[in-house]
Formats: sequence, C-alpha cells, structure tokens
Amino acid sequence: MKFTLLKRLIGLIANKASKKEIYLEIGAHFIKKGANYQVNEILYKKQLKHQSKNIAKAKVVTGLSFDFDTNKIFVRKGNRILTPEQIVKG
Repeated sequence: MKFTLLKRLIGLIANKASKKEIYLEIGAHFIKKGANYQVNEILYKKQLKHQSKNIAKAKVVTGLSFDFDTNKIFVRKGNRILTPEQIVKG
C-alpha cells in the first residue's frame, strides 16, 4: 500500500495521539524505508540433496536494529532450512 503512513497518521490524529507518538511513527516509517532489508527476507539459498526431500539452506534476515549513537542500521542474519513449500514462495 502506498498510503500506509498517511493512514497511520490519520488514525493517530483521530485518536488524539500526542505529537511525540506522531513523530515516532514518522521516524519509524523512514527508518524502515532506509533499511535495505526486511525481516525474513532471503539473502541467498543453496539447494541441499537430503535423501528424497528437496530442501534448501538459506541465509535470512532475523532482525533489524537502529543505533542512535552511531546513526546506523544493524542487520542480524541467520541460517534456516527451507521446505519445498517455502522454496516456492521465497
């Protein structure tokens, strides 16, 4: 959706949210837009031949955090095993 920020802001204003809550929502939106990754995004995957199953080992983004002291976004990555259903979706 293109207007998610606008919808969120209208909802906050309608519910009489404080300026601080509105500014936090705007800041969170732009931090998400500035990050190059999304949580559970597959960075790369490798097919594994495990008996008769078609599975893959993938490196995925497990967490994003923002450090206000250094003004940087940190990405945590982890390995996961994907089943055939998840391979088709990802």
